[in-house]
Amino acid sequence: MAAHASFTATVLAGEANSSYFDKKIEEAAARLNASIELQDKSEEKYGRPDSPERALWNDIKTDWLSHEQVTLAYTRWFYGAHTHAEFPDNFTRGQLDNEMYALTFGMWF
Repeated sequence: MAAHASFTATVLAGEANSSYFDKKIEEAAARLNASIELQDKSEEKYGRPDSPERALWNDIKTDWLSHEQVTLAYTRWFYGAHTHAEFPDNFTRGQLDNEMYALTFGMWF
């Protein structure tokens, strides 16, 4: 910890050789610029209103029929005197849960 704090103080004071960090910063900036350039090219190619990719996306988006269903369910069990769990969970009646909440999501086409 002391060595780290000493090194940090040296860097902040400007006494350390920062060429290592300068190189890392330049490499990171080059990667970022390349990524931005790739994104700009992709948006230029696929984002044009007259591009076939945009037309296909509009067809899929407007003609897509899907159905969604969200269900919240509550279940309660009333156990009898001889209720027990099945193998491998050999719980007694007092150890069994008698309530359950369930949230489910379904989607179909």
